[in-house]
Amino acid sequence: MTARISSRQVAGELPKNLPWDEFQQAIVESASQIRLLTLPQDKGEAARYERGHAFGELAEMRWTLRANGRYHVVYISDRGGCLPDFTDEADLKAGDDGQIILWGERDAETYEFFDGRIPEPLPYPDRVPGKRLAVRVRHYSLTEGKPERTVFLFRCVTIAVAEGGV
Repeated sequence: MTARISSRQVAGELPKNLPWDEFQQAIVESASQIRLLTLPQDKGEAARYERGHAFGELAEMRWTLRANGRYHVVYISDRGGCLPDFTDEADLKAGDDGQIILWGERDAETYEFFDGRIPEPLPYPDRVPGKRLAVRVRHYSLTEGKPERTVFLFRCVTIAVAEGGV
């Protein structure tokens, strides 16, 4: 099946019919904090943030509250789905998976993640074993326009043990 990307701007608040059950984690942020949430159980909390990034094995959704008071929501589905009432959509060509190494290492005694440049423990999930963690990502390309141009993008899939002996 072809992966698809769709986007929409909505006024006031996030749509009520978002597929939170497709995501396992979310990174949300406000002016004063960044948090890692577990989905779908924390979906109510995630929806209260002005900016977020929910992701899972088959889909990703990003949202941000723009200065004009409208939320911009972007959804990528590996199953080819689009969110209801989304007007901008396109097929994506799937590429290879990769990883982005996260800061810090797990402390053997406390089991928390630390990095010397950050003065407090890092809020990574306890359920993932290993000394170093990474965000597994999936790459895509989108070709459109006249003249044709190709845009390369990626989405987050999961947080996992870092590969490659780092």
